[in-house]
Amino acid sequence: MKTVTLVLLLWFLRVSNPVSAQPVQVVPSRQGESDILALASGPDSAGELVRYKSTGERISSKALPMAALALCTDATGTVVAPADGGLAFLDSGGLVKVRTRGLVYESLVCAGGHVYAAGRSLRVHRFDLPGLLNRTTVYETNNWNPRLLSPKGGLLAGASWDGSITFWTLADATRRSIPGKTSLLDLVAGPNDTWITLSDEGQIVTMRDNGTQVHRFRHGGARRLGISPAGVLAVLSGKNTVVMYRQAGVRWVELRRHKIEGSQPFTTLLPLGSNRWVAHSFTGLVFFSDSP
Repeated sequence: MKTVTLVLLLWFLRVSNPVSAQPVQVVPSRQGESDILALASGPDSAGELVRYKSTGERISSKALPMAALALCTDATGTVVAPADGGLAFLDSGGLVKVRTRGLVYESLVCAGGHVYAAGRSLRVHRFDLPGLLNRTTVYETNNWNPRLLSPKGGLLAGASWDGSITFWTLADATRRSIPGKTSLLDLVAGPNDTWITLSDEGQIVTMRDNGTQVHRFRHGGARRLGISPAGVLAVLSGKNTVVMYRQAGVRWVELRRHKIEGSQPFTTLLPLGSNRWVAHSFTGLVFFSDSP
């Protein structure tokens, strides 16, 4: 009985930690450059939607009536995933126009007039924008889906706790999967048409599009991956350590380590270009460089 209780407790702690949430995104600015849109904690268990310049200057903040775990944007507005479940659509002024109730989502992709949502469900769902109507199951796995991304136009890629990577073509709904054995926490598109996965055991695997393994190494305590356009791989480990790797042949070689200061654990690493990165926590952003 004690063993069962311990397993259930560990499971609860695992799923209660929003390590897979995607609460920050680079968005176009009115000046033709790029801003950063990020979710933050607000007073009384509410939230904030904060816009920053790419230099780190805070531009604006909109109070949200709920805490939120993930966001994505399209031309019509912003979609956020409230921490207590469902989705909310915000107009360009940051006002909540539509709110649905339902599952807890931790990963959102806005594409083609829809929002794709994954997280604490076996299913990846699609909703029409801006009304969040017509919920449709895009695909289903054997376990929860903590990571969803669209690395290039027309393609959706997701990582599941059942170890699989699933690819879904938006245009014709073609789906294929690469099976796996260890639970996946994260997935990024690597250089030269490869994919890089992070398992809950700290295994980081580079594989080709057909699933052939190229390289594997272990990074203890790894929680999240990021990769820059220049091919620098960033690994968020522990509470606030970022380790940078560069590729030498097929191997990843450590480039540098960086400690980022914050009162809460960081959730996301986002490349900004020109060797610059931003790390997100729900208390704010920290900017740093991958150059020594």
